[in-house]
Amino acid sequence: MNTEVIQNPRHLVKGKEQKAKMDCTPIKGHSYVYWYYKKPGEELKFLVYFQNADIIDKT
Repeated sequence: MNTEVIQNPRHLVKGKEQKAKMDCTPIKGHSYVYWYYKKPGEELKFLVYFQNADIIDKT
């Protein structure tokens, strides 16, 4: 099973209080997307979970 997603831009760094926009498109046939973020030296933290185009859970 291919689990590829297309994220644009691939990496993004912004300062505190700066807005950011990233697009994430799963490959055809997949309907779930989980996003996490990671700060240097810290563990991954859950950000948001989408099913199709609907937000299911976010922190």
